Amino acid sequence: MNDVELVEVDRQEYAGNNCLFSTGLVFGHEYETIYLRLEKDGDGPHTILMRTDEAARISAMLSNAVWSSLMKEILDADDDNALS
Repeated sequence: MNDVELVEVDRQEYAGNNCLFSTGLVFGHEYETIYLRLEKDGDGPHTILMRTDEAARISAMLSNAVWSSLMKEILDADDDNALS
């Protein structure tokens, strides 16, 4: 990975829980064009290089997980209200 250049495009820091996520472009790699870097509570940084189709699928999978979590909260709240 010596000849590979990573150019950060987006970054999100959470100071309260010691967390940093960043994404960007990869230059100089034959196939991988996107990177994801994860750091949390002193673990990392972990950098994953991927193709654009892999990055898009990971994004969709995370979106599905967030949606499922929100729907569970709504359903759980409805169940709590039905019991009152």
